[in-house]
Amino acid sequence: MSRDPFAREPLRVTIASERVTLPYQPAAGWIGAICGSATTAGALLPLLADPDRARTITRLARGTLAADTVAAALYEALRAAVSELAWWETYRLLVLSTQPSAAGRMLLAGLDPWQQPPAAWCYALYELMTQGVADKDRFRFDAQLKTPPAGVDEDFGDMDFDQMVAAARATPGMG
Repeated sequence: MSRDPFAREPLRVTIASERVTLPYQPAAGWIGAICGSATTAGALLPLLADPDRARTITRLARGTLAADTVAAALYEALRAAVSELAWWETYRLLVLSTQPSAAGRMLLAGLDPWQQPPAAWCYALYELMTQGVADKDRFRFDAQLKTPPAGVDEDFGDMDFDQMVAAARATPGMG
């Protein structure tokens, strides 16, 4: 069952068999968390509810929780936030929305990332970026968006986020 793209409710994900809560955040909160962090674990932390964030930071600092495990929870959250897209598509669209051309299109369309849920933001951005483009350009955009990052098995969703971050930021127009 797919999530309502306009849902403004908390998400629950698992970190090392512990359920944690991500309070509702508009697209701007997700964009800030992802673009403001150099690590996968760091990107998830600002999205967590305060008690879950404190517990997760403590476990990371004590070495009882691996950063890769926190990364897996971020992927789960990205999948849950925009259930119609693969986690890397959601990630790439959120990063893309910080680029001047994409941000300008969203602004001209009257959209505010502080007012839109992440799924609605990603869907609108995709539509605005592909609206009226030639088929070959849409195909190229789709290929960049939908191709799993290196080391990711599309069927299983196991991924190397840090490699994906580097590749997305190095791809013209995507980061």
